[in-house]
Amino acid sequence: MQSDSLCLKQDVQTLYEWLLSREASSAEIDTAVSGLTENRISRQQFAAQLVLSAEYMKKQTEQALPCHLYHIHSARIRMVRTLLPPADVIVDLGGANGSIYDMNYPYPFKRITVVDLPREDRHVMYQDIPMEERLTDQGPIHVLLRSMVDLAPIADSSVDLVWSGQSIEHISREDARTLLAETHRILKPGGNFCLDTPNRLLTRLHTAWCGGGFIHPEHKYEYEPAELRDELGRAGFVVMRSKGVCAMPSTVAKQSFDYSDFVLGDPLTDDVESSYIQFFHCYRT
Repeated sequence: MQSDSLCLKQDVQTLYEWLLSREASSAEIDTAVSGLTENRISRQQFAAQLVLSAEYMKKQTEQALPCHLYHIHSARIRMVRTLLPPADVIVDLGGANGSIYDMNYPYPFKRITVVDLPREDRHVMYQDIPMEERLTDQGPIHVLLRSMVDLAPIADSSVDLVWSGQSIEHISREDARTLLAETHRILKPGGNFCLDTPNRLLTRLHTAWCGGGFIHPEHKYEYEPAELRDELGRAGFVVMRSKGVCAMPSTVAKQSFDYSDFVLGDPLTDDVESSYIQFFHCYRT
C-alpha cells in the first residue's frame, strides 16, 4: 500500500509538471492522493480538474502559438460531432489525413467512401498516412484512390452526405467548380453537402508578416465566405446553415493576428466572417 501511495504521488507530481509546468505543493499532492485512494474522485476527474483550471487556461494562452493547431483540431472535432447530419451513404473527400469517422462522427452508417490521391501523388507530408478499408463499430469504410475532382466510379444520385473536410482549398478554383458539380451529381435529391475550409479574411491576417500568402504550401485557393457561398449557389446548392470555427475576436478587432484567440475564442460561432474556419451545410436542389 505504501508503494502504491508513493507511485500515486509521483503520478500526481508528473501531471502537475506536464500540464502546469510546476511542482505540486505537498497540500495539493495530499489532497489528490486522498481523493483518489478513497475513490472520491476518479483519475479522469482529477486530470479534468487540471485541464479545465484557470491556471491551465493561462498556461495555454501563453503557449497559444506552438499549440494552435491542436486547438483548431479540437474545434473541428466538435464541429463534426455536433453539426454534421446523420446519413447512411457517405463520401468523404480528401479524408486521408483524418476521415469523418476519425473526426468523431457520431452516427451509424451503411458505408463511408474515403476519396483521396494515391500515396505517390500526395504531398510529401501526407504520403505516410495509411488508407485502408476497415469495418468499424459504426459501419464499413471503403477507399477510393483517385482525385476528388473525378468521382466517375460513384453513381448519380446515390449518396446521402458528401463531406469535404479542409480539402477544397487544396485544388484550384476551376477544379473546385468541377468538384462541386460532381458532388451535386452523386448526391440524392435533397442530399447533404457539408464542408469546412480556412477563411481568407483571417488567413490573410495570419500570413501578413510573410507577404500575405496562403497558410499551407499545398493550398491553391483560400476563400472568403462570400466567395464560397456564391460558388455553392452557382453549383445548385442551398445553404441551410453556416458556422464559424475558431472565433478570432481579438484578431478581428485589432486587425493583427492574435494566437490567444485559439484558446479564448469560441470553438463554434454564428459569426462566420470573424472565424478562422468557415463551415457550410448545404443540400442539393
